[in-house]
Amino acid sequence: QQVTASAPPGFWTRPNPARKIAVTAFCIDQFEYPNKRGQVPKTRVSWVDATELCSGLGKRLPTRLEWQAAAQGPEGWLHSYGPKFDPARCNTEVEVGRFESIGASGNFPDCRSPLGVHDLDGNISEWVSDLWEGPWFDDEVWGAHAENPRTLMGGTAWPGDAYGQDSTSRHRHRPGEQWADDGFRCAADPGPGR
Repeated sequence: QQVTASAPPGFWTRPNPARKIAVTAFCIDQFEYPNKRGQVPKTRVSWVDATELCSGLGKRLPTRLEWQAAAQGPEGWLHSYGPKFDPARCNTEVEVGRFESIGASGNFPDCRSPLGVHDLDGNISEWVSDLWEGPWFDDEVWGAHAENPRTLMGGTAWPGDAYGQDSTSRHRHRPGEQWADDGFRCAADPGPGR
């Protein structure tokens, strides 16, 4: 249950600042870990634990740009399902300030990228392999650079402007931190049996 993807021509990263990049082909799980449709994804998992769990499957965490390419698809959409935000498509904050529950993977059938990757917008934020690359809030709260904070992609079902709800949304935590709305999915390099 994984798809092979590569960034579309003219793929742009956002923010810091927007620039054209190249991402080589990769495989990524269709659903959040444990990659099973209908199962609530594993949360309260640290970056360290997520890295080890993927490694145990012969996989790895995706890079930030791989995750973003899987979300944007061949069209380079801002959201996995299209260019404009639609609060009904994914498990995202529908009513301002109202917490939504973390849902089972694939529960929102229209919340998938053109490549068939589900729940990249909303539900949970997902760890990627990258170190945090830019300033964000207070270093003491979110992980100072000396602590090697790691990046999480995507929004969550929780309210708050800090998360965002698109293919470029990201925030950071210390690699050992565990939060109720943070999880991950695994990726791999293409090869035999993938």
